[in-house]
Amino acid sequence: MVHLPTLLPANAPRGFGQDKILMRVKAGGLDLTCTVPGLLHAWVLGNEGTWYGIVELIVYTGNGHGRLRVTQLCPASSLARPGEAGGGR
Repeated sequence: MVHLPTLLPANAPRGFGQDKILMRVKAGGLDLTCTVPGLLHAWVLGNEGTWYGIVELIVYTGNGHGRLRVTQLCPASSLARPGEAGGGR
C-alpha cells in the first residue's frame, strides 16, 4: 500500500472561491490524497541511508474516470503491507 500524501505532499488551496482550484480541475485531476495498492519490485538504499521501494501503482483522477499507471521511487515511510495501517509513518 502506498500512502500518496506522504509520497507526494501537496500544498493545494482548499475550498471554493477566488484563488481556489476549479471544480472541473479537481474532478479531473489526479487524487493524491489516498492510499492505493502497489506492486513492490525492489528496495534500494540511498547514499544518505534512506530506503526506497521501486513501486508500480495506479493513481486515479478525482472523478474516477481516468487513471495513470506509474513506476515510482517511494520512501519506505510511504509504504505498508496490505492490511497494515497504510504508510505515512
